[in-house]
Amino acid sequence: MTDFQQEVIDRLGRIEEQNKTLFNRITVMEKAMNGNGQPGLLTRVAALELNWRWIKWLAGAVGAGIGFLASLLYKH
Repeated sequence: MTDFQQEVIDRLGRIEEQNKTLFNRITVMEKAMNGNGQPGLLTRVAALELNWRWIKWLAGAVGAGIGFLASLLYKH
């Protein structure tokens, strides 16, 4: 076997190890995103966005109510 062939084999071995490391990292990230027995980041962010919409709507309704009451009190 030539030096070139050995170098190619060594490089391919290092690439394979790097691919294994990347695969393991991707697996960990996928579990974090989708959840692993608990809600993942995607589910948690969706719940936060839904709650935030509800809070904004409620704040608008309360603000409108306060504004209406203030306008009634201001006229008298």
